[in-house]
Amino acid sequence: MQMSHFPYLLSEFCCIRGMRIRVTDILEMLAENVSITEILEDFPDLELADIQACLIFAARRTDFPRLKNLNQNA
Repeated sequence: MQMSHFPYLLSEFCCIRGMRIRVTDILEMLAENVSITEILEDFPDLELADIQACLIFAARRTDFPRLKNLNQNA
């Protein structure tokens, strides 16, 4: 997975392979039911592996340890 980080630009964000295509833009398109085929057509420099890397990135960013069920008998 190859992501780039540009903290010195307008805002802090992660991009795909230094192309300045934001990971969040790809994730938002997927959330809006834009197909992977359409995304790849709109961004010819992207590869399927880049979109998969965005999904892995998002999954890892939201992977928090699960809390024990507080209602369980200890």
